[in-house]
Amino acid sequence: MKRGRLEPPSPAAAMASESAPRAEDLIARFQLRPHPEGGWYREWQRSSLTVTRQDGATRSGLTTILFLLEGPQPSRWHRVSGADEAWIFLDGAALELLCLPPAGGASERRLLNAPLRDPAADPIAVVPAGW
Repeated sequence: MKRGRLEPPSPAAAMASESAPRAEDLIARFQLRPHPEGGWYREWQRSSLTVTRQDGATRSGLTTILFLLEGPQPSRWHRVSGADEAWIFLDGAALELLCLPPAGGASERRLLNAPLRDPAADPIAVVPAGW
């Protein structure tokens, strides 16, 4: 048997093992379902008021969604059309949000983190419609 020094788990492995029971609890508590783009979600609220978009289509004035990513789980690219999308960070490891302009080009990187963990962090990002 080879003996050696025990190495502490990598930060990613430690985060995944610490977040697993907590993620399971949140998924159960809020009755989250698998999201087609990755992660877990539940529509929390949908306004009964409607607004008319510039293209003439109508949509709810506001929808709110709970969204959870476990550890290093990614969320796939998607286009936000017809409405701004607000991301509000509550807890866990920092979240990297990448945005592409409608015509393509370089992505814009936004890093969201818990303000109590990182005083310089932004806990909210808004992705404009069309990105």
